[in-house]
Amino acid sequence: MIERLQGIVLRIVKYSDNDMMVDMFTDMRGRTTFNVRVARKSRSLSSASLWRPLSLVEFDTDIRPNRAVNNIKNARAMADYNGINASLEKSCQVLFMAEVLYHALKNEPRNRALYDFINLSMQWLELAEQGYANFHIVFSVQLMRFLGIFPNLDTYYPNAFFDMMEGNYSLMPPPHAYSLRPPETEALPVLARLRYTTMRRLKWSRAQRGRCLKLLNDYYRLHIPSFPELKSIDVLTEVFD
Repeated sequence: MIERLQGIVLRIVKYSDNDMMVDMFTDMRGRTTFNVRVARKSRSLSSASLWRPLSLVEFDTDIRPNRAVNNIKNARAMADYNGINASLEKSCQVLFMAEVLYHALKNEPRNRALYDFINLSMQWLELAEQGYANFHIVFSVQLMRFLGIFPNLDTYYPNAFFDMMEGNYSLMPPPHAYSLRPPETEALPVLARLRYTTMRRLKWSRAQRGRCLKLLNDYYRLHIPSFPELKSIDVLTEVFD
């Protein structure tokens, strides 16, 4: 039975001149992998604007339980991200976000709230003209809420240590290396309260932003199985000076 779905592109792997594997987070099926066969007569499927990280695509497919990978037909772009594609900074942020989502949503079922959060985040970035240097950081922090790994910041008190493995504060340093010490621990509640509309208030240097990305990566690795060291962090650190 043919279904019409919408999906957010997480990763594209081309394995022949006419075929590629596309990992998506869809509105009705959650995380799913599809095969896209690009024939010369099917220009709609070969459009470069379709297959970019975090593109929003509507398509037809026939999903069958006995298939590991299903085919896509009649795909079309649902959003125009010219503002993102024309900006080196925004494009690098999206690459980072896509890498985070690809590894964090390995077995994610249908989650409409998460799906809408990603789409609304992309819309905000598309329209932003300034003050978006911390966008990918705020996105990664807020994403934790949907993944069920958001730290317990209610336990904060001055001069406390933060246990990254347990996700909470403690009076004494934990018996392992995955912890934060003051004054870094004081920044966590502030960071957690930031939204896209208020993040410009955070005036960080390149070194501070890079340190934050490393710590976020470490936290994700501690709480999501097989989460890797993200390759896009080095690129972001260079772009946002």
